[in-house]
Amino acid sequence: MITDYRNGGKYDDAFLVFEQMQYAGVVPNRVMMVNAFSACASSCAIEMGMWIDDMVRRKGWELDVILGTTLIDMYVKCGRVEEGSRVFDNMKKKNAFTWNAVIKGLAFGTNGEEALLWFNRMQLEMMKSL
Repeated sequence: MITDYRNGGKYDDAFLVFEQMQYAGVVPNRVMMVNAFSACASSCAIEMGMWIDDMVRRKGWELDVILGTTLIDMYVKCGRVEEGSRVFDNMKKKNAFTWNAVIKGLAFGTNGEEALLWFNRMQLEMMKSL
């Protein structure tokens, strides 16, 4: 339901369903969190996103590539590039999508020069892994 509401642009309804699930005792899983972060990113609902981020941290979940990248995307789309960079730094595994989320956030949110530095850093890291 969260995904359907998000895809339909009904972000408040997506958040309401997410909260109602919490009150009903439904334990959120990673898929729910990814969809909730995506809804936050699409609607720039930073407070809700930070609340969900805090929930993920309290549960002690490791930020895998999908969950971490979605969280980074949420932060940078809401104008919180520093928080997105913090999430990036705390992730053990990253892929091209993860790097792209940070680079895009820097390019649109701060300045292009720092985005280029991150792009070069990404190329070096990717070369090391070959």
